Amino acid sequence: MRIAIRPFALGLILFLVPGAVSTQNQSKARMPGGYEIPKYVTPARIRPVQAPAVLLPAVRNCVKNWVLTTSPRSILLVSDSSVPPVVEQAFERALREAGLVTLKKISVSLPAGGAPAMYSADWWGGEIWREVARADVTLALSYVNPRAVMIDGVGLEQFLSENRSRMIRVNSKPELLASDWGLFPRDLFGKIAEALAEQIQRGLLLKLQDGAGTSLTASYEPGQVARFQPESPLLSFPPQGEISVRPQLQGIAHVKSHSSTLGFLPLLHLTQDSGRIRAWEGGGSLGEYFRKLSHDSGFGVAAIGLGLNPQAFRYTEGASLSPELYGQEAGAQRAGSATFHFAGQGGAGPAVPFFDLQVFYPDVYIDDEQIIREGYPLVLDSASVRQMASLYSPGLLKVQCAVATEITPKSPKVAPVTDRAAVAAAARTFLTNFESGLKAKKGIILTDASVSKIAEEGISDALKDFGDYQIRRLEDLPAPGDPVAALKWSNAPPWSPDLRRELQDADVIMNLSFSNLVTGRISDLPRKKIINWLAVPEVLASFWNAVPPRALQAIWNREFEIISRSPTISVVDQRGTSLMLPNVKPVPEFSSYAQTLLYAPASSFIAVQSQDSSGVVVASRLGIGEVEPLSLKIDKGTVTSIEGSGPAADYLRNLASQGVAFHLAEVRWYHHPKAFAYRGETSGYSTDLWGTYAGNLRAGILHVLFRDPGSGFLFETISYFSTVLAIGASSVDDLITDGMLQSLGIDAVRKTVSDSKLLELEWIPEVQAGKNN
Repeated sequence: MRIAIRPFALGLILFLVPGAVSTQNQSKARMPGGYEIPKYVTPARIRPVQAPAVLLPAVRNCVKNWVLTTSPRSILLVSDSSVPPVVEQAFERALREAGLVTLKKISVSLPAGGAPAMYSADWWGGEIWREVARADVTLALSYVNPRAVMIDGVGLEQFLSENRSRMIRVNSKPELLASDWGLFPRDLFGKIAEALAEQIQRGLLLKLQDGAGTSLTASYEPGQVARFQPESPLLSFPPQGEISVRPQLQGIAHVKSHSSTLGFLPLLHLTQDSGRIRAWEGGGSLGEYFRKLSHDSGFGVAAIGLGLNPQAFRYTEGASLSPELYGQEAGAQRAGSATFHFAGQGGAGPAVPFFDLQVFYPDVYIDDEQIIREGYPLVLDSASVRQMASLYSPGLLKVQCAVATEITPKSPKVAPVTDRAAVAAAARTFLTNFESGLKAKKGIILTDASVSKIAEEGISDALKDFGDYQIRRLEDLPAPGDPVAALKWSNAPPWSPDLRRELQDADVIMNLSFSNLVTGRISDLPRKKIINWLAVPEVLASFWNAVPPRALQAIWNREFEIISRSPTISVVDQRGTSLMLPNVKPVPEFSSYAQTLLYAPASSFIAVQSQDSSGVVVASRLGIGEVEPLSLKIDKGTVTSIEGSGPAADYLRNLASQGVAFHLAEVRWYHHPKAFAYRGETSGYSTDLWGTYAGNLRAGILHVLFRDPGSGFLFETISYFSTVLAIGASSVDDLITDGMLQSLGIDAVRKTVSDSKLLELEWIPEVQAGKNN
């Protein structure tokens, strides 16, 4: 199957696939107002945020490359009730990591009156501005306030300069900070700004039009081009901004827009003549608000701004003074979009006469030279910009969807299970599917104190028809919340000599104590049937158990065939993972229904091995749960360096210093669309570990396993939203696209299920506070 290669993966495969062409396989999508999303646009990926650790990569980027540029001594953190606590927690942690202990935190009250109030009053107050003046750097998590306010009669930038202070306005939407945008390099952003400003300053006439009907021509002087100032005392994070022009409109001008800084609106059509608005049409309630704002105020276009950051995107719909507003304003300055800044001369309207409208996919000409084509800034193809981007990732220059709405949650419907009979029924469903291999003359049920009583009793009831099973219970568990203890324990499970002998003599092991064997030394045991039970009653009784095994087998068959004829596997993600595996070999015994190691409910994965792998794996999750981000550099299949902070990284580095050599053992990804995380986040061993690990068995989740051949010590990194390409001599097959398993859509799979909904991904983690007794 020949596929279209996305821009961010292109750099990894051009040298392997002669003649590969960068195209998009998505069809044009309609937007309100007559727009069509161009084919080159890449939809923004939105990751759910449940803990501060998810935000730390972006927040550390902000602290290192925005806050620390002037060696500040004192930091002021300004927040309000609209800022989620995880954002505040992430910034406090990153600032202290950087040694900035002189930290003061202020929470301000939101103004009454909703979003328009931000334009009509300074609601921070004098005392807070005095704190701003005293601080070296203010991090304004309460982003919406510090815009065009006047402080003691001067503008904000002048106020900051006079007090030798700086302010960084932070877009405090957690999902926005967790996106690729949050990792965008400061110097690359400055290079794009510099290149676009040079293009505009070479001309005298600007022409702009778009598919919705916007059309205008304006003259300007080179001195009227406002360049982006990277050393300005007032900056924004993630990096955004625009190159603006003060235009002299010529003739009749039309602006058609369905977007303002305050949010989306029905299509608004403004007609201007001689620099003044002469006619209004549409716009809904926001259009009505703008009409009142401009009454007798002589409104016209005061400036036209061209956005700079290709990773910027509009996150959510809605117009209110809330975190949603941050995402609205942020995405207005995507590279290639145009913002019309309207201003008036005063009059009977409100006290602050200005507002903004955006168009997203314009064609822009400077004199006769086109600089933006259908919303794509041609400066992104310039040699200077491309050269700097090559130092990071070519994916940074792909233009994200300017209007990205939140992914529709598809959380599994999980009913509480309080009856052992429900667990027994679910267990029998699984056992019946594999009856031929699970009859035991001598079976063991391995469990421990973290397994709920109804799970243990329900599975035991189901096994009465499948042979003689004896319960053996481990008493020695690692401390909850300690990832290092969990890592040690899972590699050396506390089996007594008597228990080890029993395990060696058994022909089937039902392992309810799931983490004992998932990374433990199962190689110490002779080949036999081992079933790792995800012993959470709600997991066993869910739709996870309803997907027929033959569907998973069909997925495995297809991927095994593709990999068998494709010598190279490429793995990339936007967290920094970039891995090449030449001369790969698929592992045949990992066919889920021919192997000795099974999972209940049923799971399936494909595994590949390569002795010559190279690149880097960036992860913030191991099999034991969430950890501090770490980076593993690999050369010829061996880990050459381990970078990162936190106890897990320190522990792995310490092992390496003692002679432990970690080799990339295999890369695997799972197939089941209904696998889900049940208990929420965990770090280290706890009673929630299985429920969290369960979500790592969902279709498309990538596992990279590292093993020391000498000691057998093993750990695995787990990545979400990865892309996996199988690269052959004459074709490139997309196995996973941004976490989406492509095989779920093939006919061979769909023919095996009676209800197509069983193949819909359910991946939003289910958070359950209660415990089973």
